[in-house]
Amino acid sequence: MRSQFFIGYMILSSILFLHDILVVFGFINSVFISLLGVLVLIGYFAIRLIVEHDSMQVKLAELAFKDLQTGLPNRAQMVKSLESEKWLLMERASIAFWIVDIDHFSRYNRTFGRKVGNRILRRIATQLKSVAETHQIKLAKLDIDQFLLVCCGETNNEEFIHQVAISVQYAAQQEIFIDQRDFKPTCTIGMAVLRSEEVREPEELFGFAEQAIAHAKQFSKSNIVRLEESDLHRSRYEQSLMKSLQDALDDFLLQAFFQPQISASGELYGAEVLVRWHSKQGFIPPCDFIPLAEKYGLIHKLGSQILEKSLTAIHKYQNQLLKKDFRLSINVSSWELGRPSYVSDILRLFEKYNVSPALYTLEVTESAMMHDIDKSIEKLLELKQHGFRIALDDFGTGYSSLSYLTKLPLDILKIDKAFVKQMDCEAEVMFVKGIHDISLSCNLVTLVEGIESEFQVNALLAMGIKYFQGYYFSRPLPFEEFESLYLSPSRKAISKL
Repeated sequence: MRSQFFIGYMILSSILFLHDILVVFGFINSVFISLLGVLVLIGYFAIRLIVEHDSMQVKLAELAFKDLQTGLPNRAQMVKSLESEKWLLMERASIAFWIVDIDHFSRYNRTFGRKVGNRILRRIATQLKSVAETHQIKLAKLDIDQFLLVCCGETNNEEFIHQVAISVQYAAQQEIFIDQRDFKPTCTIGMAVLRSEEVREPEELFGFAEQAIAHAKQFSKSNIVRLEESDLHRSRYEQSLMKSLQDALDDFLLQAFFQPQISASGELYGAEVLVRWHSKQGFIPPCDFIPLAEKYGLIHKLGSQILEKSLTAIHKYQNQLLKKDFRLSINVSSWELGRPSYVSDILRLFEKYNVSPALYTLEVTESAMMHDIDKSIEKLLELKQHGFRIALDDFGTGYSSLSYLTKLPLDILKIDKAFVKQMDCEAEVMFVKGIHDISLSCNLVTLVEGIESEFQVNALLAMGIKYFQGYYFSRPLPFEEFESLYLSPSRKAISKL
C-alpha cells in the first residue's frame, strides 16, 4: 500500500515538474495546466489518505479483536459478540462453556522455540474451529495456551454437552507434524452449565471459566472436569467472603483474642494471640477466612493488624509482664515469613508502639519454613537477636524432620492438638512422650495445645510436660476479659491443676 502511494506520487510529481520546465522555457504559455496538476496532486493525496485511514482502521480492528497467532477471535471479540446477543442470553435458561488449557505448553516454547510453539497453537486452533463450526458454538483464544468455547443453545441436552467436550478434547490432542517432528499435545478441559441470571455481564463468564480450569487442574491434567453446582456455590461463597474480608480489613473489624497458656504450677505462663471475625452474618471460623487471606494476598495485612491490636492492648502491662517472663505468642504464616521485608516490617511496628520484642514469641509452622529453609533460618536468627522467642507450631503434622530441628533457632516446641485428642490410645500417649523427649534433648520448652480434659492434663503432667493451652483452662478471650481475669490486680485464681 505504501509502495503504491509512493509510485503514484513520484509519477504525478515528475509530470508536474516536466510541465513547469516547459512553461519556464516558453514551450508552453499557459500555467492553467500546472495549477490543474497541483489540484490533481492534492486530490490524489486526499484520496490516498482516506484509503490509508480506512485500511488502518481495519487493521486496528483486527488487532483489537483477533488473536494474531491463530487468527481466532480474542477475549474482546467474545465479549463484543456476547454483548450483541445479550437479549438471547437473557432468553435462554442457561449457558454452557468449555475452557481448554494446553498442558505443559511452555515446554514447547522453551525446547523448540516460539515459532514451533506458535505453529502448534495454529494447528490446534484450526481443529477447534472445526469443532465450533460443527456444533455452532462460539470460539475464542483467551490466554497464551487457553481457548474458550461458549454455547447459548441446547444447554439442557446433557448428551450434547458431553459430546462437545469429547470432540474438543479429541481435536486438541491430535498428533501434529512440524519440521519432521511428531508432537502429541494434551489438554485439560474445565466445563460448566450456568443459569442465565448468573451471567448478567459477559465479563462474568470469564471469571467462571477461570474457576472451572483451576478446579479441573486440582484433579489431574489431561482430563475433563465439570464444575458442578456445589462447586459454583462454594466459589460464590468464597467470592462473597473475600469481599467481606477485604471490607473488614479496611474498617479494622477483625479482633485480637487471647488464649491463656498455663504452667504446671497453675500460673499464667503466656497467651496466644488469635484472630476472630464477627461479621454481620455472624461468627466466621478462622479456618474459613485465613486460607482465603493467604490465597488472595491479604494475609500480610491481616497479620499486621492483629499484631498491632495486640501491641496496643499489652503496651501498658509490658514492664509488669517482662518481670514475670510472660510471652505473647503470635502466628507467622508462610506468606509472611517468605516476605523479604518481614523482619524490618515487624521491627518497625514494635518501635512504633514502643513494645519490647522480648515480650513476644513468634510461632512458625514446619511447612512455613520449607519454601526456603536457609532463608527462614537466617530470618529467625535475626529476629532472635532482637529478643523474640521462636516456637515451632503444630509439630508432628508436617515434615517433622529431626535433621532440621536441631538447625532451627527454636525455644519452644508446640505439640498439636490432633495428638492430644487421641491420648486415650496407648500408642498416641507414647508418641506424645516421644515428641517431648525430642524437645528435651534439643533443650526446648514443650507446650501442648488443645487440652480439653483433666485426663489429658494428668497424662501430660505424668510425662513431665509443664506448659498447657486449651479450652480446659480457657477459651480465647477478648482483651478486656483476658485483662480482667489474668492481668488486673483483682484477678481471680488461675489454676485448674
